Amino acid sequence: MVNIQTSRSFQVCHSAKKIFQLDAELTLKMACAVISMFNASIKVTTEKMDEVEIYETALMFCEKYTHESVSDLMLCLKMAKAGNLGIIYNRFDTATFFEFYNEYQNLKYKQLEQNTLVQKGNTDGSVNTAFHTEMLYEERQQKIKENGEKYYEALRLQEVIELKRENNSLRKQKNGTTNEDLPKGNVQR
Repeated sequence: MVNIQTSRSFQVCHSAKKIFQLDAELTLKMACAVISMFNASIKVTTEKMDEVEIYETALMFCEKYTHESVSDLMLCLKMAKAGNLGIIYNRFDTATFFEFYNEYQNLKYKQLEQNTLVQKGNTDGSVNTAFHTEMLYEERQQKIKENGEKYYEALRLQEVIELKRENNSLRKQKNGTTNEDLPKGNVQR
């Protein structure tokens, strides 16, 4: 498994067979082995995963990330060990694992998007979508840090309001009513 682990990159992981394409039992065993090897290799003295937590983490990973590969898991933990995904503050548990994996996914998809734009020839000074997306991502992360849960809740509420407006618009179109037929102002339903 160590030989397999050394040749991983985002491109290799992206083209590898996904979890849903593999035998579920074998995939779970491989995920357990990879997480267990990482757990044993880090210098954490206080809180490490026990066998049950390793199994539960691997199971949750396989259930949640069916369109990722075991190669992704290997590269993620390799990057985590190198410090590329954050710092291990003398503990490694399920929550820490998923923090690392979420950061890994952000990096992976940014890199894949940039590769795609380069392949499409978007290097001629036109609008760089990858850069714009990265700026929006950085701005959103900064707002989350500044405002915490309040910002997230406001964002969720805004999405709900937009979905309700769209739903009402579709319902009106289906029923054949127009905006002129509806009363003005806020009407409670």
